[in-house]
Amino acid sequence: MVSLDYKMELKLENPPNNNVDLVSAASYFARDALSQCVDVSAMAFPTGHMRPTEEMLSSVSGTLRNLVLGIENVILEREADLQLSCPVSWNMLMQSGFLRDHALIEFALAMFANVRLNAHITERGNTRLFDQLPAQLLVNNNPLLSSAAQSLLTSETQIRRSPELAYQQLNSELLHQITWRIVAVLQVINGEKNAAHVARTKAFLANHDEATSLRSAARKIVYFLQKSNDGDLFQPAETGIAIFVAALAASTGLDHDHVLRLADNHSSAPLALMLRASGVSRESAMETICLFRGFDLTPLEISYVERHFDVLAISDAKDILNLWSVERVRQLSSIEMDNGGL
Repeated sequence: MVSLDYKMELKLENPPNNNVDLVSAASYFARDALSQCVDVSAMAFPTGHMRPTEEMLSSVSGTLRNLVLGIENVILEREADLQLSCPVSWNMLMQSGFLRDHALIEFALAMFANVRLNAHITERGNTRLFDQLPAQLLVNNNPLLSSAAQSLLTSETQIRRSPELAYQQLNSELLHQITWRIVAVLQVINGEKNAAHVARTKAFLANHDEATSLRSAARKIVYFLQKSNDGDLFQPAETGIAIFVAALAASTGLDHDHVLRLADNHSSAPLALMLRASGVSRESAMETICLFRGFDLTPLEISYVERHFDVLAISDAKDILNLWSVERVRQLSSIEMDNGGL
């Protein structure tokens, strides 16, 4: 997603180091001219079927900014409610290319998809938030289920009210990666190694508990409910997005963020295939597709489901999804190589 940098570039009238000499300024803009070729190429000839929307680009930029801001708050011991126009390390992180990491972009896109899917349920669903499965599980007799439900609801509330804490939803590997990059940039900005920054970072990462994340809580709920065959987990209006996506991930073997993005795809075909692989009936699958797509659902998409859903063997659907998973891992690996393993 090189084109994301187009939306987040520094303004030309306010370049970095604007107090240096002519040669430095000219050199900066000469490099910028080369970078612009890459940006324009990506925007003029997108590899995806649909060009990224302004809403999507804005959301991704905002999520990345919140990630950096939240982690900086910890490293610098800064007040969380301090209103900053821009994180200290933001500009240098962009210039270095550290924010082009595909895993970071995918995380931000999954957050965007999550918001959109929840909005569809609010708009078209008949189940109120406090009647959905997570709220009901708070009083479940199984303490593991009630605890997981509490963690899930806490994470959802935190994501809405404190977006700068989005880093708590990252997996440990990605959190370590972006955090140490921020530390490195802060060291460069300050011109010296700051032992306090390093010490706070080590403590911060050591205390990070991925098990308290929204996806982990949803995965636990799905695991226990599947063991007891208690309820239909493939009705998103009743279960909520987190549990619905966790159920799809468990039955298909796809990553949670991958499922979110496929469910929010501009075509309902990937969602239909995931539902078929999960053994969902055609009628129930159509209800879910209509819930998410609404009036955007085309006659061709309806035809896909009516003509091919029941004909496709569940095992064949699972095989196809496995290929998708392999392709995703391959793409992640190739992009990391292209970025020099950053």
